[in-house]
Amino acid sequence: MNELVIDAAVVSPMEVTLAEHAAVIRALGKRVVGDIIEIGRRLTDAKRIAGHGGWLPWLQREFGWSDSAALKFMQVHEMATKSVKFTDLNLPVSGLYLLAAPSTPDEAREAVIERAANGEALSLKEVQRMIDQAKQKQADDYEQRLRALTEKYKREADQLCADIGEALSPDDVQSAIDDALAPLQRKIKRLEEEREKRAERKRPDPYGLPATSIIAALHQLALALTITPGQVLEREKMVADATGQQLKALTAEPIRDAKTVLPWIERFIKEVAQ
Repeated sequence: MNELVIDAAVVSPMEVTLAEHAAVIRALGKRVVGDIIEIGRRLTDAKRIAGHGGWLPWLQREFGWSDSAALKFMQVHEMATKSVKFTDLNLPVSGLYLLAAPSTPDEAREAVIERAANGEALSLKEVQRMIDQAKQKQADDYEQRLRALTEKYKREADQLCADIGEALSPDDVQSAIDDALAPLQRKIKRLEEEREKRAERKRPDPYGLPATSIIAALHQLALALTITPGQVLEREKMVADATGQQLKALTAEPIRDAKTVLPWIERFIKEVAQ
């Protein structure tokens, strides 16, 4: 017999096997999400323990990760502590990372979570579309609010100028306008700053991985500099005597590296001090 009868429905063995695979895959997917949340929790704790200056070297030494790679896990963990149980959501892992990013609007995050919590299987493409749509709406809202406030400022400034323009000098008129419309001007400035901050978060960091690697290397160098140059040379002399090599040949590479690094460090210190 090639068919199984379950609750009066005719189901083939192939369909039963596929259903089993789907159930196990869903269970494993939930476990993966749970593992990501746990990794994020442990990374968050490790960053607190390692402290400033110890975090990036620890990440590189243990996993070869950049700060941005670890941050994805940490953001998912943070999001999980504030909202629903994410292991029950039918979302791709990459979609979770997108959802947990600080640049994702709350409106999009809540909409995705609501649909996923209702059992809807959302693809990464759909999650990205919803986030992009919310960001565009947010950007449009900022532009509309700025335009409305700017127009209001101009109308009220023109009205004040018409009311007091004949009685005061141009400088006094401008001073009176600045005083009267200062609260409105502050609103405009705050809105412009918020818009710039959001735009800044969208820009990719062109120096992310190289800068992270250099910072970690500098920290490792600082930790390693516990002996004097004379002691380093003494060790190299011992190696040269033991191996029959020339001291000049043994020290050629460290000297070259030092000549490369020292000017960079001097410039870095100079620019930080400015």
